[in-house]
Amino acid sequence: MNSEEMKEIDINSVDYQPLFQSVNGAAITALHQHDDDTVEVKGGGYFAVQNLSIDTADSKVDTKNHSRKHMTSYIVSSAMTASMLFSIVVIAAVISNYLDVLSSPYNEDGGTLRSDSHATAVDIISPQGVHLAPPLGTQIPSLMEDTFADIDDLPIELMDTAIYWHVPRSAGTTMKHMLATCLGKVITTEIGGLHGHIMDERLELLKQPHGVFLNVDTTTQAGLIHAKKMGLVPSKMADVIFTPYVQETHVLFDLDHRGRFFTMLRDPVERLTSLYYYKRLATWEQNYNGTIQDISLQEFAQSYGENWMVRTLTGRMSGPLRVMDLYIAKELLRKKFLIGLIEEKTESLRRFEEYFGWRFPSPVSQTCKNNMFYFEWHSRNPHPPVENDVVYNNIKTWNMWDVSLYEYAKQLFHEQEQLIWN
Repeated sequence: MNSEEMKEIDINSVDYQPLFQSVNGAAITALHQHDDDTVEVKGGGYFAVQNLSIDTADSKVDTKNHSRKHMTSYIVSSAMTASMLFSIVVIAAVISNYLDVLSSPYNEDGGTLRSDSHATAVDIISPQGVHLAPPLGTQIPSLMEDTFADIDDLPIELMDTAIYWHVPRSAGTTMKHMLATCLGKVITTEIGGLHGHIMDERLELLKQPHGVFLNVDTTTQAGLIHAKKMGLVPSKMADVIFTPYVQETHVLFDLDHRGRFFTMLRDPVERLTSLYYYKRLATWEQNYNGTIQDISLQEFAQSYGENWMVRTLTGRMSGPLRVMDLYIAKELLRKKFLIGLIEEKTESLRRFEEYFGWRFPSPVSQTCKNNMFYFEWHSRNPHPPVENDVVYNNIKTWNMWDVSLYEYAKQLFHEQEQLIWN
């Protein structure tokens, strides 16, 4: 394969990708009978089942002239008629519900994907379309409500700290090098846990050739807890905290010291494809797995990174995802994240600078930024695009929740233009 066939899109080196296994739920019927003799049918309200009454007042039949046997037969016959009518209504409701369930791409237990559904990812996510905002009243975890500032809660307070959500293979390493090397910001990364620093008892600056770092590792859960004990956030020694975690990061913050999230996002299919080719070559990574050399992209996609963004945002790291999980992930992005996009990287960086008040003070720093962000691209890994439509569509379907979240993130990116520049 020559260089013209290679697609150079990789700009991130550090991988924090956990293993996830997709699990789908089973279909559940939606027929429920109520005490008021109504039958609830999915999507169709209620069928009324009225008790059949027998009024003999107007029948002009003299019951005295009828034998007790005939009266008993009349009542039994009427009761049987009522029973038959009720049965017909129930059967009709069951058939209607069954057909409705078959036509629905997800179950009624919160929206898990039906195991026998062949609907496309776009159809599965929402009947109204993937671009819609979460429903009004969607609640995010309470632990994130007060410890992380809303994106429109401006101006930024003195004790607020920037947090970069590092989505693997989405420019995170480039952002680290640019902020540390070109802008001179003190950041926290995995470097803070190397060479025994994870056992340090007080905060110290680690001067490296490519910037200044703190001796805490905020890319692991243990490192976050250690950073909390060290008083990382109250110290105000860190300008930017880099982490792949979201909810777990709340341990660092409180009502007086809030975090402010920003991130760069990438098309989920491109991201997972990039991760596959990167992991095949990244022998320098501590978690390098040589067996990936022997599996295909499709096999890799089935076992790695399934809906990583939605799972990380919601904390549902295993088991089937539901429509409500997607809503919560969308609401978190809407309220708490300044969004950047790989496909809009120039505008994204401009917004980060404007929002946080960062300035590249000299022509040297500007040149450094341009080289880092446009030319050097740390640990880029040229690879061919996904040319097999079947593989592409399979990856997209397996990661349908992330695909929908990314589409909504693109909508948020355009909406946040008003916030930044007005």
